[in-house]
Amino acid sequence: KLGQSKPKEATPEQQSALAKLQEASKNLSEAELALRKELEALVRQQVMEHLTAMIAQQRQVRGTTENLAPRVAERRETAVQAVRRLATSENEIVALCDKSLELTELTEFSVVLPVALRAVRDRMLSVSENLAKGVANAEVIAVEQQIEDDLQALLDALKVASRKPSPGQPSQCAGCKGNLNKLLAEVKMLRWMQDTLHTKTEEVDAREVADTER
Repeated sequence: KLGQSKPKEATPEQQSALAKLQEASKNLSEAELALRKELEALVRQQVMEHLTAMIAQQRQVRGTTENLAPRVAERRETAVQAVRRLATSENEIVALCDKSLELTELTEFSVVLPVALRAVRDRMLSVSENLAKGVANAEVIAVEQQIEDDLQALLDALKVASRKPSPGQPSQCAGCKGNLNKLLAEVKMLRWMQDTLHTKTEEVDAREVADTER
């Protein structure tokens, strides 16, 4: 119609095309959101499986460390060598943590989880370094236990995010149009990080007081 110099007759066609494009854009956005939610659920499940495996492996490393600790204290060479071999097992846990980090950052399904995982990973590396040196004292065992507790806290938070809303419970946050359980999980992880920071602060403060009193 435009080619025939009939702009008035072209207007309805343009309006119809625009309406169809807007509808297509809406459908595409809805499809993208559905796909993102499906992918997010799959990745969350995979990360939860990694966390479960990490907890089991860390528990095994801690149990072995506890069993070897008395003999290491007596400086028995076989026990020291056994502790050093545990560093390999701890590094396998670190590798699983790295996979979880990569999945989380790739899909961006959580803001807090990558930061939390890095904090736990730092403790794992500290444990690995000590084990590689043949160190199996109470401090190392305490850090191993802390790693277990931290991983369990993160797993529990992700379980909250994966739960379906209870009957009568709103599935969406009205203020931010986000998934309510997902937001609760993020807050749960933030609270865990704050508790961890508070504990670390107290430990540093206690050491400074002890150093001053010497």
